[in-house]
Amino acid sequence: MIDANIRKEARDNTAIVALWPLVDELADPVGNTGAPREKAGSEDAFLSGLCFAARQDISRTPCLAKELPFVHLWFPLAEVAMGLLPQAALAPTVIGQLIVALTERLCALGADALQQILQERRGAGASVIAALAPEKDPSAAKCEIYDRLTDELRQTHLAELLDRFPVLRRLIPFTIAVWIRNLRELLARLEADRTAIAQNFRLPEDAALSGMQFAVGDTHKGGRSVVLLEFTWQGRQTKLVYKPRNLALEAAFQNLLADPRASIGLSPLPGLKIWCAEDYGYMEFVEGAPCDNEDVLQAFYRSAGRLAALLHVLGYTDGHHENLVAHHSHLYVIDAETLLTPFEKPAIRRPRPGDSLGAAQTAWSWFDTTVARTELFPAWTLLGLARDAVDTSAFGIDPQEWPRQIPGWHSINTDNMARTVMIGELVRTQSLPVTSDRKNPFFRHRKLFMAGFHAQCRSIIANKPVWLGEDGLLQAFNGCKGRAVIRATRIYAALARRQLTAEALRSEQSQADVLYPLERLFAPLADRQDVSSLCASEKLQMRQLDIPVFTHTVSQTALNLTGDQRIDDYFETSGLAASRERIEALSCERIEREIETIDALASAKALRLAQHGRSCENSLQPITNPTDQLLSEIRRRSDGWIGFDLAPDGIRFCYQPLGMSLVSGTLGLAVYLAATGRPEACHIAENLAEPLLRLAESGTSAERLRWWRDLPIGLRGSGGQLLALSALQRLSIMADRIPHAMQQLVAVLDRALLEDKPWDVWSGYAGLLGPLLLVNSDTADTQAEMVACRLADWTSREAETAPSGFAQGAFGVLAALSQFAHASGNANIRASVQSLLQHSSEAFWRFGPRAGSEWSCGIAGHIITCLCLRHDQEWRANADAAIRRGVIGLASLPNQGAGIHSGTAGVEMACASSAQATGNLPCSSDTQKYCDPRHLGLFTGVAGIGFAQIRDERSNAARDLIISAGLLPTIGH
Repeated sequence: MIDANIRKEARDNTAIVALWPLVDELADPVGNTGAPREKAGSEDAFLSGLCFAARQDISRTPCLAKELPFVHLWFPLAEVAMGLLPQAALAPTVIGQLIVALTERLCALGADALQQILQERRGAGASVIAALAPEKDPSAAKCEIYDRLTDELRQTHLAELLDRFPVLRRLIPFTIAVWIRNLRELLARLEADRTAIAQNFRLPEDAALSGMQFAVGDTHKGGRSVVLLEFTWQGRQTKLVYKPRNLALEAAFQNLLADPRASIGLSPLPGLKIWCAEDYGYMEFVEGAPCDNEDVLQAFYRSAGRLAALLHVLGYTDGHHENLVAHHSHLYVIDAETLLTPFEKPAIRRPRPGDSLGAAQTAWSWFDTTVARTELFPAWTLLGLARDAVDTSAFGIDPQEWPRQIPGWHSINTDNMARTVMIGELVRTQSLPVTSDRKNPFFRHRKLFMAGFHAQCRSIIANKPVWLGEDGLLQAFNGCKGRAVIRATRIYAALARRQLTAEALRSEQSQADVLYPLERLFAPLADRQDVSSLCASEKLQMRQLDIPVFTHTVSQTALNLTGDQRIDDYFETSGLAASRERIEALSCERIEREIETIDALASAKALRLAQHGRSCENSLQPITNPTDQLLSEIRRRSDGWIGFDLAPDGIRFCYQPLGMSLVSGTLGLAVYLAATGRPEACHIAENLAEPLLRLAESGTSAERLRWWRDLPIGLRGSGGQLLALSALQRLSIMADRIPHAMQQLVAVLDRALLEDKPWDVWSGYAGLLGPLLLVNSDTADTQAEMVACRLADWTSREAETAPSGFAQGAFGVLAALSQFAHASGNANIRASVQSLLQHSSEAFWRFGPRAGSEWSCGIAGHIITCLCLRHDQEWRANADAAIRRGVIGLASLPNQGAGIHSGTAGVEMACASSAQATGNLPCSSDTQKYCDPRHLGLFTGVAGIGFAQIRDERSNAARDLIISAGLLPTIGH
């Protein structure tokens, strides 16, 4: 830590005292009209005064526990800024913590811009060496250029930095000003609330404030964030959590836990003490502590099941692991601001993994009323630079957080400093009641958890009047405000990182360009007025470097924006009314449904596709008659197709509505059923495809735009659904309607909807290019060319480091570009393919069996890529030789899963396509296939196994389309 004895003259400097009046002006970024103020003079005067004070006799060599980029420039500014605070009540250790916290913010603000200046000072060659060959001993690195740069910037009041990156001229004084204003506000509140704090938290009024920890969460509402306060007296210590928002909702919830009426027939659940004022409050701090023994662990999960039942009926939607803390035998909710979350209207609902058409609409309507909406239970999402699939739910996460890849520095604060990727520290997850060396016990104690869930629900059922009466438990929430999550925080966080890149800091227009995606994501919505005001509020908050936050009054349907603005009737129903409906509808049958959902969500966590010959399935059964099995399942289905779907990483599974996905959903089933040729199956195939055709033919432009917006563009999304329609056309299903329907769907696709997408076949551009080539329209041709150009650009930058598979690797991109070059005659795209092949010819043409046999990432996918290259005489001989080697290699590999994505069905289909094109013998087929019967999808289960067994001319045409993501439409035909 830094030296706590900060010199008094640093805080009493007359240059600093003169800046006091500017803090409030600079910390308020908007006037009454909501437009940015013109206050460049005040900003310059404020920053110049701080820099002048920092140039004087203040130490420039801080000793911090954490290494920060360019800390020698920012630490003196943070140190002198403390002179803008009232000092009397602050201990030296607290002042030291405040300086460190402000320094961290300033370092993050200017790191990218300063790094660019440093790179230019040391020259291109030295910068390349620094990035590719870092010093083995960073402490031995020279600091001459770095020291000269930081000294020069301090002496010139940051002149070069501000001239080249003008946005920092606004952000640096604003960041310091809001930091000081918020601290003044907090200190004043602590002084005024001393008596209330003492009475509510058993704390002497004369207890000393001995610590303040910041950065506990995101900043909102003008740089405000949660702060952990530490008080000390007579050798004892108490911690409180200060939250700069209205805590009435959370206080009502904690009071409900202690109310005997909420647990009639059961013991009350423990809660946390909260004292709240109008716009802020204090909460009792609870630290994670594992269970001591098995008996305590069992008590924990029964109690956790009861808590989950209460959170479910109260409409909680933010159950990730950071919001709950396990302390011995009890689980505590430390962030309950999303209680009583209302339902958005369908037209403005956030994008979800499936879609909202046909059977999927029924499925999502049903799914949204289940415990899955709490996000407490296992589910996969992609996070981090490596896009790793992780489970962040309170009950599903691993005891140790994943070793996340995070941006970092090597040789920091030397001439050789450069960006790098680092592995984040492993931190014990506090929502689980075990130490980090043990496995997640939730799965082993599921039955106890469900018993607790069942008991709490039965108590609610037996005492509905206590909950719903005029003076009932729900009435305590009336008038409270909750948080309305409009977008996932990770979307805002990604944009916030881009705001601080060197390019974005060059102009306010560049900042606006970074924030443009906020508007684009809402573009398909019908009510432009609502969209406009919502996006304006988001941009205003992000312009202040805040994560946008919106609220709602739980008894109303309006969305509250910044200031006094609001959007009336934004929600379908209020959060309080929705909770009332859940309690009224709660029954023994509903309890069983929720328990089945919990069990399915937990079961999905353990499922994996077979990889490289290893099957991770544990519920395999023989598939003897897939058509009959699938038809039987369809006849009994009433939930709108909810089941096990592939997670975004293409390996794991999640339990959710399947939608019309080609991969796991209804359109994939339609393709298989149509391929069988059986009248009943073809009739069902038509019914399954009807919702998408109806959208294309009679849906509005806004509805079709939403279809594009809400889905990935590749094979598992809109590209796959277009491909399914094309396959159904070849199978003579609705052949007269499909061409026009595909044209209508593509007609609304524009450049904005194709910005910033993944590049692979599975989710991105390569999976959309083939389907676009199948659509006969000028719009499709234009968009196909744009997609191909983006893929060509990607190959020049990143293909060398990409994985080599077909579904999520470079081979799929190569196949897509090759087919586009063949179809369009585009010489530049062909040159990109040629360049890529020349660069890695040995690795590509001799792709070996070590990769496994799978279509997704192994030899079968490599065969498909080679088939796409055969159209060019220059590549045909090598392609045919590689195909022959691949087929021979497949014969020597062990059996694996049975599906298309990672199993023998995909292998057989690839071999059948190659045999038809080249005359090679097809691979031998196993006489018996095994599959988890819960997996019905075309790429993941029963439908794909059946499809691979069909051999006739019409199904072969559809097979080539499906197995190649639309890139082999003409083989053998």
